[in-house]
Amino acid sequence: MKFRLKLTGAAMLLGAIVSHGADVPAFRYSGTAAERAWLNNMSALMFGGNAIRCALSTRELPEGISCALLVEGSSPAGRRENILVAFPRSRVAGAELRYRALSGRGKLILGLGSGENYRQREVTLDPGDGGWKEVSYADERIRDLTCVTIAFVTEGEPLLFEVAGLKVRTPEGNVIDAIAPERHFLAFDSAAVPAPEGKSPSMNGRVILGMGGGYAAIPASIDAIEKIAGIFGNDRFAIAPDFDYGQIAPLRNDYLRRDLPMSYQTTLVREVGGFFGAHGAFGEGLSGFSRNRELDRRKWPGGAQYHGGSFCHPAAAEAHKKIIDKLAAAGIADYIMPDVGWWESSTAGFSKADETAFRACLAGNDPGVEFALFPEGRRRIRFPEYFKWTFGVELTPQKLGLDSYDGFAAPRSRAPGGESPQYRLRLAVFYALKRYALLRFFDEIGAYGKSKGVNVVAMPLNCSCFGQGMARLDGLLAVNFDLCDVNSFNSPESPAYGRPGELPAEAGLFGMIARGMSRSEAAKASGTKLRLIHETGQAGAAIPYRDPRLNYVLNYALTGATGADSMQIDFLSTYTHRGLPTWALLNDPEQRFHHSRLVDQLVVAAAFRDAFDAGLKAPDNRGEVISIVRSADYFAVREEAGIGDVAWRKLLYPVEFLDRAMLDAPFVAEKTRIIFADGKGHTDREVQSLTAYLKRGGNRTLVLSPLSAGRRFDGSDLLSAYYGEDTELNDGEAYAGFGISAAGKNGAYSFRLDGFKTVAQENGRPLLSVKTLANGASLYLFHREATDADRALIAGILEKAQVMPFGKGDADLLVQEFDLPSGGKVFALFDRRPWNGFVFRSGAPSRENFMRYETGLPPATVTVSGGRGILYELISGEKRSFDGGELTLDMAGKSARLYFLLPETPQGKAELTGAEARHAFLNRYVTEELAGFLNDNQE
Repeated sequence: MKFRLKLTGAAMLLGAIVSHGADVPAFRYSGTAAERAWLNNMSALMFGGNAIRCALSTRELPEGISCALLVEGSSPAGRRENILVAFPRSRVAGAELRYRALSGRGKLILGLGSGENYRQREVTLDPGDGGWKEVSYADERIRDLTCVTIAFVTEGEPLLFEVAGLKVRTPEGNVIDAIAPERHFLAFDSAAVPAPEGKSPSMNGRVILGMGGGYAAIPASIDAIEKIAGIFGNDRFAIAPDFDYGQIAPLRNDYLRRDLPMSYQTTLVREVGGFFGAHGAFGEGLSGFSRNRELDRRKWPGGAQYHGGSFCHPAAAEAHKKIIDKLAAAGIADYIMPDVGWWESSTAGFSKADETAFRACLAGNDPGVEFALFPEGRRRIRFPEYFKWTFGVELTPQKLGLDSYDGFAAPRSRAPGGESPQYRLRLAVFYALKRYALLRFFDEIGAYGKSKGVNVVAMPLNCSCFGQGMARLDGLLAVNFDLCDVNSFNSPESPAYGRPGELPAEAGLFGMIARGMSRSEAAKASGTKLRLIHETGQAGAAIPYRDPRLNYVLNYALTGATGADSMQIDFLSTYTHRGLPTWALLNDPEQRFHHSRLVDQLVVAAAFRDAFDAGLKAPDNRGEVISIVRSADYFAVREEAGIGDVAWRKLLYPVEFLDRAMLDAPFVAEKTRIIFADGKGHTDREVQSLTAYLKRGGNRTLVLSPLSAGRRFDGSDLLSAYYGEDTELNDGEAYAGFGISAAGKNGAYSFRLDGFKTVAQENGRPLLSVKTLANGASLYLFHREATDADRALIAGILEKAQVMPFGKGDADLLVQEFDLPSGGKVFALFDRRPWNGFVFRSGAPSRENFMRYETGLPPATVTVSGGRGILYELISGEKRSFDGGELTLDMAGKSARLYFLLPETPQGKAELTGAEARHAFLNRYVTEELAGFLNDNQE
């Protein structure tokens, strides 16, 4: 399918859109493909306000103009309503606009700039003779333009008027038609882009500066970018502007000469909305709203201008392949799609194209997705196998109450029988189809990108949402695209996984560290890369939510634990304010909002670079203890701690929270000594994998709970089973070969055991039993679900398996250990107490979501093995020699500490010099004044 909107074509197709009666002009929207394309083209038009309707007019236009925007506006008298915000991203000398009043009375406003640089001109809207008029405005005081605004004010009655020919004039004499159809991304002629000079390097080891669109073209922004990179020796930075390809692509060569390779980012429909509109490729909202049909902006829910497309419609992949073609032509080799997720991701609101694709997937009639699977390796699987791989259940139409998959329909919210097992089964299948559709989309455009030399990166919006984003591990195991993982308060992910919103905010941060090995091993198996994105402060546009010193330690640990390939940081503040150029604005401590964001960005950039350059390695015992967890999307459990969670949080052991898809990964067979079979039950394949693990013998231990011993996911009620709501043991003979027979439900479990010994009792009944197999392996069984009260029993299991903890200390600490090339060690310590009960509240003022560095809490300590050398705490700069077997590391009333244990060798001294330099760097930027503002004022 091909679609390109030309001015002449628009005139021919839209000739009869607006009907003007002899006396009373009327609003009329035709809904033709051309009109849908034009009005959905967000690169040309960005409508605002909730009191407007828009259509196109081609009748009685000024000479040289082929179509105009027809606006119907209504609002209380005197209230301003924006109808259009255009972003030419250029320095501006002035602007002009044609307009015609058709009915009603009010004012039309032409505004330039923003903030204290905002200027405007008002004209009266009076139908009069109905002729076209012109308004223009110029102001030499306006500096770097952020937007051009058209707005109106009524006198209390509806207005009907037309606007056309918005010309923005630059000091260089250029004229930009801000609402011309040819500003559509896909209409931009790649021949206008200079031929690429040289090949873009990979993003490996680079810090990527995000920024808003064509601000990359503004000299003041280029100056700020270079100054930020210059702080780090102009080494390994990159930029990732979003939107406005026509402004950005011609700059590729210039930035590359500065060693700033360019990534490009855009959402699913933001720049190709016209293409989606022309092909009817939008989905439906919960209310039935769809941009395929409705151009009334008053009905547009939040996010509609960025999302709202169908991942299943053929035009979606086609549009993004066209984007990849244009990026390849410009030599831009990295393409990020941020905020990936189903728009309005509930149980309703999916288009016919989606349902048609879902039925084909259920029948196995889709191209499939290429995954890295264990132990088979990389291969392509289709939806039925994906579903079984994920849920452990073989699907049939009959299980869904259907004669064939042709009858499958997306579940609808609040439908009768919504709590029935069959409805919940269908809902679980629906969620799986949504997840799979996302993977299919990125598999297709990712493979296409590879063929064109463009690397595709998916940045899920919210991986913890059951019905929305892309499961992180699925995304990393997929072969044809990279994954960008978000370090943010508002994407909670705990090691045990909980439902979104039920877990404290710490889960989203520390859970990423605790699953670092899963991430790095998955990326290694698929041959893809993991990119981190540090995003704090309302999607990167507000005061940071965490003290920069805490962010340094956190991002250092995240980088080391996950083996991240690159780091993208919050959008650069490219605003102008009080007449200051961008760098002067950012670097001025008095500009607290902008300066606090700059400091946070510099600190995170430093943390990533330091960890990446240090070549941090997980200690040798990482992976010796694993706890089986499941993706939040499918296998969420409630907040109660599992066995592995107790070992990690309370006993300070190096537990790796491993996704069930990686049970057959090579390192499990090679080095894992203990598997805590957490997860509220297992699939057939998992039982087979755990049985094979035990049969290898030697120092291997499997620890079962009642549910893991006798609960099999059989598909009878998937949602209940995976949320841990169904606790009946339906497969008590799963481990009969090892002498276990189990029965019961709801905590009342009974076991017949053969060859087991009782390790501990509770109320005269067995609590923990163990069996030593002939091959030397051990099998433990808890007779009820383990809790924190069983901490000593869990510690005994770990000690018998000869696994070493990070250290011995307070249960309120989280500890992460890394090995350095010198033979030294790094310990990242986090105090959990400030996080207890802390829940991120979306939309709350920044100070209410802020996490301090100074806690004022009583001391908490951990004792670790020492030796001889120098102990250095990077944030405080505390340094002392040590010569002994153990060292006590103190939190000293801080939320995080970063301790270096370094040998007194040339390499160890070099590492110490680097740490001391970073301490000085932090002191330079994280001043007492800035810390005071972040911690106390934020006004």
